Amino acid sequence: MARRGLCLLALFASPLTAGVLLNEIAFDASPGPDWVELYNASTSPVSIDGWALDDSDTASGNHIPLVLSTPLPAGAFLTVYIEADGINDTDFSDGSGTYYAGTGPTVALAATEDELSVYHTTAPLPTGLVDFVAWVTQPPYGGAVDASTAVARGLWPAGTAVAVDDTGANYSIGRARDGQDTDTDLEWRVFSRPSPGRPNQPPPSPYSEALRVDPRRRAFSPFDPDPFYQSTLLYFDAGSPSAVKRIQVHDVRGRVVRLLVESDRADDGTDLSGLASGAVAWDGRDDGGAILPVGVYVAVFESSDPGGGQRRGRAVVAQGRPR
Repeated sequence: MARRGLCLLALFASPLTAGVLLNEIAFDASPGPDWVELYNASTSPVSIDGWALDDSDTASGNHIPLVLSTPLPAGAFLTVYIEADGINDTDFSDGSGTYYAGTGPTVALAATEDELSVYHTTAPLPTGLVDFVAWVTQPPYGGAVDASTAVARGLWPAGTAVAVDDTGANYSIGRARDGQDTDTDLEWRVFSRPSPGRPNQPPPSPYSEALRVDPRRRAFSPFDPDPFYQSTLLYFDAGSPSAVKRIQVHDVRGRVVRLLVESDRADDGTDLSGLASGAVAWDGRDDGGAILPVGVYVAVFESSDPGGGQRRGRAVVAQGRPR
């Protein structure tokens, strides 16, 4: 699929949100369903019972009422699956919950141009607007009722758009840092590996080495029947959160076949700036998306911080046939 220019409008939550924000959205899931992830960035549980997701560009102003007796805990995620049935999980014991909107017509998110709002009531009113996101693949963005409401309330400057490139389907748009909302274009990314119900940024590396391959899948194969072994994780430790990071994959001849991280930006959209350590995934493909031949590859990590500190690391990765 050709690359598309994706523009977003993102709003900071009003005081009514108590820190609950739109955190990640998949509007081009195939075969589906699409989903919306909410995140409670506050330090206290928040009741979102009676809130609603709304798509006011539709003729009927379709919306999804959220009926949850359990408050959303601090630091917890809620993934709302659109036009899908399932068993809701709202105990949040693992920090994540799910909510199914049902198969009836509700919010239909389009990949070409659309928007999504969160209101604090099931009958959306301008004063109840909590958070807002709009996207368009062919700028300029046309706008809709929700966008006008957001501008009128002073939650976002008129005409402000965030330009992002995306590739293919089954991607998501999300905040570079869970719950971060600075009303700028820097907080949204396109992720080629969506993470519903999980943090958008990687957890810290459990290892002290500059670079280490996940020991559970040092050898992996894109053709393995078990999805866990279809890719591997490369754990890095730059030693400083201010360090700028780079990770390349080389073949046995020393040629660069994949640039996984460049200037703190992973190729799946993840923002690694401000992280001293973390992990990135490699799926055995080159920069063009083609699966590389079976063999041995070398991942190379480099980092440098403003104080002149540098770290380098190498790790051998074996790409094999299915297990």
